[in-house]
Amino acid sequence: MANTMSKFMFGLKSRLGLLPGTSRIEAQETRLREEYEEFLRFEQTKEPERFLELEEIVTSQDFEDRRKYINKQRFKDTDACRKLTEYNSMKKSPEFKGYLRFVTSKEFADFNKYDGSVEIREFEELRNYLKTPEFNAIKNSNFKESEAWKKYLNYKRLKDTEEIKDYFTIKHSKKFQALKELENSKKLKHFEELHELVFSSEFSIMKKTMSSSEFRKTPEYAKLKEYKALKSESDIKSYNQLLAHKAYTNYRLMENSNELAEFENLERYVNSHDFENARKDFEMKKAAELHKENDYNTLKKSVKFKAYYKLLNSKNLRHYRKLKDSQELERFVELEKYIKSDEFRETKAYMESRDKFKKTPEYAQLLEYRELKKSPKLKWYYKFRKSKELDELKKWELVFSDDFSGNELDRSKWLNTFYWGDQLLKKGYSLSSDLHFYSETNNCRIDKGLLRIITLKERVSGQAWDPAIGFFPREFDYTSGLINTGASFRQQYGAFEAKVRLHASPAVYHAFWMLSDKMIPHIDVFKFSGSRKKSVLMNNYWEKAPGTKDVRRSSDHVGGIDFSKGFFIFRLEWYPDKLVWKINNTVVKTEESGVPREPMYIVFSSGVEHSDNGTGYPVSFDIDWVRCYKLVKNTE
Repeated sequence: MANTMSKFMFGLKSRLGLLPGTSRIEAQETRLREEYEEFLRFEQTKEPERFLELEEIVTSQDFEDRRKYINKQRFKDTDACRKLTEYNSMKKSPEFKGYLRFVTSKEFADFNKYDGSVEIREFEELRNYLKTPEFNAIKNSNFKESEAWKKYLNYKRLKDTEEIKDYFTIKHSKKFQALKELENSKKLKHFEELHELVFSSEFSIMKKTMSSSEFRKTPEYAKLKEYKALKSESDIKSYNQLLAHKAYTNYRLMENSNELAEFENLERYVNSHDFENARKDFEMKKAAELHKENDYNTLKKSVKFKAYYKLLNSKNLRHYRKLKDSQELERFVELEKYIKSDEFRETKAYMESRDKFKKTPEYAQLLEYRELKKSPKLKWYYKFRKSKELDELKKWELVFSDDFSGNELDRSKWLNTFYWGDQLLKKGYSLSSDLHFYSETNNCRIDKGLLRIITLKERVSGQAWDPAIGFFPREFDYTSGLINTGASFRQQYGAFEAKVRLHASPAVYHAFWMLSDKMIPHIDVFKFSGSRKKSVLMNNYWEKAPGTKDVRRSSDHVGGIDFSKGFFIFRLEWYPDKLVWKINNTVVKTEESGVPREPMYIVFSSGVEHSDNGTGYPVSFDIDWVRCYKLVKNTE
């Protein structure tokens, strides 16, 4: 009954010219949204919030009581006056008078100039250093007490020892050089072998047991003779003499010894730049220390240092320091800073004025409140805030839209094939019962801000789907287009609308519909057939029970106007308990049965209902814009 009345009223309004025009609706919505955006911008200024805050303050009893209290106040009763009295009393006391005279004197200025200065700090550091054992040790030091000099004396001592002298005498002698040349020769080796033989026990026994004539005939006698000849030669003779010399014994004793290594290290050091530099560094360091002592004595006699240290021990400074670190002085400085501050002067002037309230922050709040109360913008804000238009606007939040302003279809939003065709085949298909094939190329075009789904009379090959046999190739006599948000946008509940222009052709239909993952549930926001251009069909399909094949349908034809003339706005409002269809903001159908519970996506398509003679093509389904909203609050 309700749907019958809705359809009747829609038809009546259409015939009487009372149906809101599409352009008028868009203009009203644009105005309302612009006004709402202005409302939100104004709300962000915090001016409304500030007005309410001020209204609560200035109309309160506390505010009035505060005004009366402020006007009764006197300066003599204030903390500022008590601080002024305390400051004047301290300033007149003998202690502070003396302190203030001293801190403003030239004597004090000179003292402060040097007290804690770099000059004084360096002077005292110098004075303290000159008293240290370190300075006295350097001042009284002698190079002949240094480690470098000790090394020099040790070098001289070693150089004069008999062993070192003999070592270098032998090392640099010609006999030693000859010995070195002979030492590893075959001649010396042969001589030593003959020497061992001649002085062996076997040789001695042979010589004793044989007569002289017999012995001369032996090989041993020939070797003895050879040995004596070699022994008489000058190089062998020199070699044996050097080996028997005491100096050579000392040479062998010192060779590779620690004592020789120490001597050679000391000799290198004494003859090096390090030894000479050590002497120079010692002399320079001592001279630098003595220069410090001279600097100190000069500074000590200067006028400014004498004056500084005289004042350092004076009675005036002791008194100054006693008061300087006291709580009394800290309090005096604090009071003086306050008495000289703008805060004190303003407080005194304020408390001595007749109308004190006008100088308070509270009075400023009152003026601000009165000024805001006159504001036309604020009056408009509260009027708009109470309007029913705002309630309807705030009920919905835009979550998906497309105005097709680009040069081509936005692939991040739209598929131009069935969702499952994109998922399974990666290409388009049609149903086995369709006379048309959903092309992916030429049938969806962007033209001057419109998406045009175009149906053409042309023969093509494509995939068809039959539940019994699956996908199979087929020839089609027509092509058309389809777009959907199956991969990009799905939603449970909300409002789904589009501004469209429907072109009539007896064999072609246009549809705006919604699906989930299966064919049921299924909602037709509208289905327009060219053969009935003065009506549109609105359907809801659902299963009686989940998983059954018992499909129920609620279907209504809405007429009374030629839908092929101009643009119309079709809208479906989906609530948890009902579905509401609207055309140009006019309710035409309400359904409370079979309300879907799962998220659904939107589909726009055209197609061919029956074969014809092929004239009147192409046929266009034009979409100006699409908008989807989320239900913020249910006011139904």
